Amino acid sequence: MLEKLHIIHLFGNGLLAYIFTAVAVICGSVVFSVCAKWFLNKIETILKNNK
Repeated sequence: MLEKLHIIHLFGNGLLAYIFTAVAVICGSVVFSVCAKWFLNKIETILKNNK
């Protein structure tokens, strides 16, 4: 996704671009896991209430 938005090449092709990409991927993974956990907990609550 970062490549499609051309954000990777914002800092050139050096070390700074690599560090930015690594940090962005880690932050994206954390945000995704938090959202997935919230969503799965919501589904679990709905299923428990239906029983």
